[in-house]
Amino acid sequence: MNTENNQNLFNKITDSINTLLNLIYPPVCRVCETQLDSYDKICICDACWKTFEQPLEPICPKCGSELERPVQENKPCPNCPTPIYYNAAKAAFRHNGAVRKIIHEYKYNSIKEMSFPLGNFMAKHLHKHFDVYPSTIIAPVPLHWTRKLQRGFNQSYLLSAIIGNLLNIPVEKYSLVRRKITKTQQGLSRRERQHNLLGAFGVINPAAFLNKNIILIDDVMTTTSTVNECAKMLKESGAAQVFAYCLARAVQSDITNA
Repeated sequence: MNTENNQNLFNKITDSINTLLNLIYPPVCRVCETQLDSYDKICICDACWKTFEQPLEPICPKCGSELERPVQENKPCPNCPTPIYYNAAKAAFRHNGAVRKIIHEYKYNSIKEMSFPLGNFMAKHLHKHFDVYPSTIIAPVPLHWTRKLQRGFNQSYLLSAIIGNLLNIPVEKYSLVRRKITKTQQGLSRRERQHNLLGAFGVINPAAFLNKNIILIDDVMTTTSTVNECAKMLKESGAAQVFAYCLARAVQSDITNA
C-alpha cells in the first residue's frame, strides 16, 4: 500500500471516529459551552473567538503593559521591572473575559488541543512584534519537573513547538530549566513575585544561547517577573537579545493590584 493510500485510509478512519464522537459526546465550545458542529482542533466557537481582545494602545514599548498615556521609546514605564533584562515583551491577547477562561481550561483541565488555535494566532502575529534573524531561536518558560508531572505538559512548550514549526524557527526545549519549586505567583505583590523567583531558573547548556536572539514564550504575563528572571539567566549565558512573547498580558487593574 503506497503513501497516498495510507493517508486516505487514515483520513477515513479519523472521519469515522469524529462522527462517532459527535454522536456520543457532542462537542461544545470551551468558553460558552455552545454545541459545535464537529470535533476539530479549535474547540472555540466563532462568537467567543471574536471576543478575544488584543492589547489596547498606548502600550509600553518595553514591558508591553497598557498605559494611560504613551512613554518615550526605549524608556521604562511605571510597570517595568527594575532592573529590566529582556529587550521587549509583547502579548497576543488581553488576559480577561473569554481569554482568561480558555487559558484556565488549557492549563488546569489538560485541554492540550487548545495549543493549536492559540499557537497559530501567536505565530501569525509574531512578525508584527519582533524581527526574526538567522540567529533567532525560541525558548519556552520551563516548568519544574514536579509541576509538569502533575499537569502532564508544559503549555509554554506546546505553544513554542507550534510557533516554531509554523515559522521554521528552532525551539530550544531543554537548556533553560526551572531549578526549584516556587509558590504560585497569583496573589503576590510585585516585590513578592521577584523574591519568589530568585534562583528559580538556570541554564544547563549556555552554548545553546550564545549570541542568539531569543524569543521567550509564556502563557500569561502580569508583572513580567517570570520572563525577566529567565531573561537574566539567558543574558548571563551569552544571549544577544531576549524578547518575551506571551499568549495573554494582564490588564492594567491586575498589574496595579499585583
